[in-house]
Amino acid sequence: MKKRFLFMLFFLFFLMGIAWSQTGTVKGTVTSGEDGLPVPEQVSLQPG
Repeated sequence: MKKRFLFMLFFLFFLMGIAWSQTGTVKGTVTSGEDGLPVPEQVSLQPG
């Protein structure tokens, strides 16, 4: 019984982690490597 409870608890936290990871937003500024100025209208795609 204790093993089943621990498995269900682990599974619940695993599902919560998956759901949480889908809601994040990445923010920042893309800068040029040559002069360090911001690159206008830059769109970055994250694979996965």
